[in-house]
Amino acid sequence: WKLTLYDNPNFVAEGDIESSRTLLESLGSCPAMEEMLLNNSGLCGASEAMSNTLLKLPKLRKLMLHNNPELFAGDIEGCRVLMENLVACPSVEELVLSNAGFCGGQGVGEAVSAALPKLSNLRRFRLDANASLDDTAKNLITEAIDARGGGEDFNIR
Repeated sequence: WKLTLYDNPNFVAEGDIESSRTLLESLGSCPAMEEMLLNNSGLCGASEAMSNTLLKLPKLRKLMLHNNPELFAGDIEGCRVLMENLVACPSVEELVLSNAGFCGGQGVGEAVSAALPKLSNLRRFRLDANASLDDTAKNLITEAIDARGGGEDFNIR
C-alpha cells in the first residue's frame, strides 16, 4: 500500500488540526502501508497521531513529511515520541522530516540518536530546515549519523 498526497497543500485546510489527526489515525488501520508520502499536504498539530500511527505500520518503508511546517508545531514531546515509536517500523528506509516543525534540544537529540542504530535499513534521513531544533540536538544527531557511516543522504543542517 502507498498513500501519496504529495504537493497538495490544501488537502488539509490551513490550521485544521482535527482533520490532520483524523487522517493520520485512520492510516493506522492499514498495517500493510509501505509508503506514506505526505509532503506539503497541510498537516498540522498532529504529532501524537503521527507517532501513534507508526506503532501500527510495521511494513512502513518510506515516511515523507517534509514541507508541513505546522505538523509538529513546537511539540518537543511529540518529536521525541515519534522517534521512539519509529523503531516499531524496522523496515524504514527513508525518513524525511525537512521543514516539518521538528524541534527540541537534548531529549529529542537523544531520542533520534537512540533510534538511528535500531533502524538498520535506513538509507535516507533528512531533518534539515527545522529552525527549532537546537544545536545540542543537532550535535547529538550528527554524532549518531557519523557512527552509522554518515553520507549525503543523512542531513540535519
